[in-house]
Amino acid sequence: MQPNEKKLEIIKKLFATAAGAKDENASPEIINEAMAALTKARELCLKYKVEEADFEQKSDSPTFIPVFGTTIVQNNLKRFNKKVSKREIWWEELAKVVAEGYFCKVGILEHENSVKFYGLDLDREVAIFMFNNLAELANNICKIEMKKAKETVGLQGFDFKTGKVIEALPEWIGDDVFYESFHFGFREKIAENYLKQQNESDEHSREVFEKSHQEVAEFFQNKAHYSEQRENYTETFVNEFAREIGLKAGERTTNNISNITKSQTLAIKKAIKNTFGEVYILLDTSGSMYGERIDQAKAGAYEYAKVASEKGHSVGVIVFNSGAKRIIEPIKKVNGFFEEELTKVRVMGSTKLHLGIEIAKSYFKTSRIERTIMIITDGEPDSEFKALEAATEAKKSGINIAAIGTDGADKEFLDKLCSMESIRVDPRKLREGIVDMARLLSEKT
Repeated sequence: MQPNEKKLEIIKKLFATAAGAKDENASPEIINEAMAALTKARELCLKYKVEEADFEQKSDSPTFIPVFGTTIVQNNLKRFNKKVSKREIWWEELAKVVAEGYFCKVGILEHENSVKFYGLDLDREVAIFMFNNLAELANNICKIEMKKAKETVGLQGFDFKTGKVIEALPEWIGDDVFYESFHFGFREKIAENYLKQQNESDEHSREVFEKSHQEVAEFFQNKAHYSEQRENYTETFVNEFAREIGLKAGERTTNNISNITKSQTLAIKKAIKNTFGEVYILLDTSGSMYGERIDQAKAGAYEYAKVASEKGHSVGVIVFNSGAKRIIEPIKKVNGFFEEELTKVRVMGSTKLHLGIEIAKSYFKTSRIERTIMIITDGEPDSEFKALEAATEAKKSGINIAAIGTDGADKEFLDKLCSMESIRVDPRKLREGIVDMARLLSEKT
């Protein structure tokens, strides 16, 4: 379909609105409006087969728009002791330390074993990147140091390399004491490193950080309960000598990574800026998807993910039925792991599509990149109103939504849900239809 002059003018104005948000002083409302305009402009370009480049405006303004947002980070680390409760206090405390090191805040989602980072996009991304790496490092080295400490129980000797008496535990009083002591020492040293860094950090980030208290107040309403639980947890520090061993081990470990310098942070920021797009495939796993439909859906999702990956997008998967759950975090290179995780998917329950959209929106790391939700379903959701409400909020924040349904899906509803395109296909052609939808994704140039 060829556009007339009026349609071309509309597309031009939409791109102009999107470009207007490049002002670093733009408000969140203006930025959201710009992202929605950009989504609509791209949709019209696709519809009328015109190139986005034809409407680009030359500008000296920076392409990065600093946006204050949130990201949920889930604790996927394996616990060292199955008797320990699912919630890991040390992990939450480390998140606070790292977040503040990059002018962010953290709220505790204690019933979900997750934390929520608040802050400017780039600060937040760097904080999450560093936090995930430091948490994994601390967890692994703690196990090594604990093993070393256990081997010294009841022993004492002379270290000829250092000329010192080897420290030893007279008795082992429990893994919990060492575990918490180690992580306490680890994050104390990390906090010290970040304090030195902050003296040379970006002033704009500092200003946003100082003004962010009201933005995150809702997640600190449980502070009294959290503090009480944290205080009870520290009662495991019953042996000062064992605690000291853990503290020294933690500090010694951080001495090896104390070179978290400004130059390294800038390198991380540069790598993050090169991220092009992120896609979440929302896969309907309700009971009605049983049989050929789910097989077709899983095969199509895998092939769609490969095409998206080739175009420069990271791809993740969220399943929804009576609830919603992320089963694959966004990865840049789709491989055997991705396919293997899809094969584990089972069908059951109802179709709470709105939960899938909401959780996808919360997991996107930044609004700077192209964000897409690809919905694969076979029928109507439990609540069309809730699904449309969730989709509207996602589209307002600049997230693209596409959908494919089988012949039992309500096409009119899918059209309202999407900002890109929706199609309805025969269940036997679901895989083929899903792969075809990958053409909607932009390609990194």
